Amino acid sequence: MYINELVHILEGHGIKIKLFADDVKMCVKLFYKHDLKKTPIAAFDSLVKWAETWQLSISIEKSCVLNIGNINNYTCLHMNTDVIPVVN
Repeated sequence: MYINELVHILEGHGIKIKLFADDVKMCVKLFYKHDLKKTPIAAFDSLVKWAETWQLSISIEKSCVLNIGNINNYTCLHMNTDVIPVVN
């Protein structure tokens, strides 16, 4: 029941969401490097705040960032002291 609210929060950042049970896939197209700092990082921060509000944990072991395209536009995503791994 909690997860339905997450769709509205992340769509406000321009993120497309796919849900299955308690799993969430977040997708975003980036055309310029400056989009990287505002869109995915702000959305991820909202995700972390939402999880903290509802006292839910995010599984770092099940999380990753997938870059598709010619240019690797990735900057590290951090949650507390953990780093989300990158898959290229």
